Amino acid sequence: MVAGRLAALRDALLADDVVALVVTHLPNVRYLSGFTGSHGRLLVTADDAVLVTDGRYGEQAEAETAAAGVDVELVVTADPPAAALGEFVAGCPSVAVESTTPWADVRSMSDAWGRELAPLSGAVEALRAVKDAGEQAVMKRAVELADISLAAVLEASTPATTEVELALALEWEMRRRGAAATSFDLIVAAGPHGALPHASPAPVPLGRDTMVVVDFGCVLDGYCSDCTRTVCWGDPHPDLAAVWDVVAAAQDAARSAVAPGVPTRAVDAAAREVITDAGFGDAFVHGTGHGVGLEIHEKPRLAPRSDEVLDAGMVITIEPGVYLPGLGGVRLEDMVIVTAGGCETWTLSPRRMLV
Repeated sequence: MVAGRLAALRDALLADDVVALVVTHLPNVRYLSGFTGSHGRLLVTADDAVLVTDGRYGEQAEAETAAAGVDVELVVTADPPAAALGEFVAGCPSVAVESTTPWADVRSMSDAWGRELAPLSGAVEALRAVKDAGEQAVMKRAVELADISLAAVLEASTPATTEVELALALEWEMRRRGAAATSFDLIVAAGPHGALPHASPAPVPLGRDTMVVVDFGCVLDGYCSDCTRTVCWGDPHPDLAAVWDVVAAAQDAARSAVAPGVPTRAVDAAAREVITDAGFGDAFVHGTGHGVGLEIHEKPRLAPRSDEVLDAGMVITIEPGVYLPGLGGVRLEDMVIVTAGGCETWTLSPRRMLV
């Protein structure tokens, strides 16, 4: 499936009157070429693609680009990428560079080539937003692996387990089952700590009758999964139990709004309306979701000010949350794929998890 991506990018560049693009963001380099190393630059023109890396990755780059079936010229050199690409950009009337490229790298290329570079934003990311069949299969497996790992870890945990211990156990379980890494630093936040949407696990017990926010995911074959469950050993505080019902209803409303052609802000609005009507609007402090893929946060964004539109094949999260300082928080997050008729939920972990 990788082989056709360069052609799709060239069509997009042509539409924007871009003659040549230097791709520096490594997930984009991987997406277009199959190369997974930590050092590489990819030049894409109307007729050619040139991948520059160093001696650490020569054999790997040759094998990975061949396996991906891409037509790319490989340059393995100890020289800086700007020097290595000089001869290839010499005949290009203009050259663009990804706008996420560090300024020092932009200046290095500009000085080496004696020309100014035009910034280009989001060209590859727009292609990545819609997942092909191969990507979907890998991501679905990553979701399943995370689901199974959570169930195993919760079964072995108790109220005396600490936040740090649960996070470490969950990471180990996912890795033991084949994950290459976690998708992000795992979040385990019990009681009032759960009022921090991005809390870091602390060496404190989870506790009985306490809501615990667990946000986790794994990387499998380069692709991420993302899930959040709010669990409790015992009977949760009545106020947070009521909040859980509100958040679940908000997630259902957002899920029902998902379909091709729907503005992402409309999905966010569906969840936000439920939470606001329940009196917790000010406690929903983030967007309703985001795309997932080679990176944990990708296009599209499901947020009030987003101007993006859903398309079939996009894989997104739906993750409303309510956070009450001094009491705790509730967040529920599923990964879904946008289908022709709406969406399909990939996350299988039970939503209501009273252990």
